[in-house]
Amino acid sequence: MASVDSEKAADKLVRARTVVREGLIDDALVELRAALAMAPQNARLQNEIGDSLARIGRKEEAESAFRQAITLAPNAVDAR
Repeated sequence: MASVDSEKAADKLVRARTVVREGLIDDALVELRAALAMAPQNARLQNEIGDSLARIGRKEEAESAFRQAITLAPNAVDAR
């Protein structure tokens, strides 16, 4: 079951990255949050959410997402 959720979360991450490239940040956030619901301990997803929020000027929310990413994976380079 967990691997199925991980695969679905990975699919949502790929979709989110695609729509970010198209400039559809709000759509990307929907995909990323859905992925995070499937994989709540995934620091990369939190970091991607932070990046997306920062792109649209939602700095405080972005900072919160980045802090959560660091909490989940303090040694990850992306999270810093």
